[in-house]
Amino acid sequence: MNGLARTYRGRVKFVRVNARDPKNAKLRDQLGFVDAPGFFLLDPQGNVLHQWDEDLSADEVKQVLNAVDQFPN
Repeated sequence: MNGLARTYRGRVKFVRVNARDPKNAKLRDQLGFVDAPGFFLLDPQGNVLHQWDEDLSADEVKQVLNAVDQFPN
């Protein structure tokens, strides 16, 4: 994810959240988080645009980001 964060700097905000921390329970419940790690692409309003499990690749994430209108190739 660090490489992707550099590639999409200024266009995508990457945030790490410890879903097992009780203070993050509201967000965990809102996202329907089940397994760790889980990856979510949210729009500015907090809607889930895409969700991945731990077996994602950087190329998979790039494909989805590039398919969203606000992240052109």
